[in-house]
Amino acid sequence: MSSTNIPSDESCLPELWARFRNGDGEAFDELTKRRYRLLFNYATRFTKDTEFCPPFIG
Repeated sequence: MSSTNIPSDESCLPELWARFRNGDGEAFDELTKRRYRLLFNYATRFTKDTEFCPPFIG
């Protein structure tokens, strides 16, 4: 795991997205944690099987 410091406030989202686009897996993990509910709701538009969704979200 990288030693990159991940800020906890929402103002850092653009930085997290930039790091994710540059291949930073830790930034991806943080983005999915912060937006889990939003991603889950989006996934359930395609399937009502709520057990199916979580592995694909992160």
